Amino acid sequence: MAVYFLQAGEGGAVKIGLAKDARRRVALLKTGSPLPLTLIGLWADGSAEDEQALHRRFAGARVRGEWFEPVGDLIDFARRFPVPEPKRHCRVVAVLPSSSPRTLVDRCIARIRAYAAHRGWSCNRLAAEAGIRESTLRGIRRVDWNPHMATLRKLEAIVPMGFSPPRQP
Repeated sequence: MAVYFLQAGEGGAVKIGLAKDARRRVALLKTGSPLPLTLIGLWADGSAEDEQALHRRFAGARVRGEWFEPVGDLIDFARRFPVPEPKRHCRVVAVLPSSSPRTLVDRCIARIRAYAAHRGWSCNRLAAEAGIRESTLRGIRRVDWNPHMATLRKLEAIVPMGFSPPRQP
């Protein structure tokens, strides 16, 4: 478990939360927030007891639920736990002479669709996992869906390297 510190907007309220996978939790919260959310601290080995103790410690700054005013002591405490850079997965794509760029994109899209189906994910869940808006995936089931490369990169990053779509008969 990890205790995370998430700030809403520039100098806005700070959420003190607990999650097994803090980055995934933050991605889910970002999809429903009208403000940009920034992870300002990550206590990787924090516990439920630690989170509750922090809620008590900063109770005087509580706005609502797990959200607190960004008082100096809270910000200073959160910054004691720097957020590590996310792990980047390196993907090597062999480009065969007969492969057009569009063919590679189509394969990538098919792999993403297959992984989402394998996991039983809705478009909303897929978007949340990738940290993008659900509206970005509005046409993902259409044959002519043509996403931006940045969208494909985010979607491809959540598909495990070893995953292969089932072969079509």
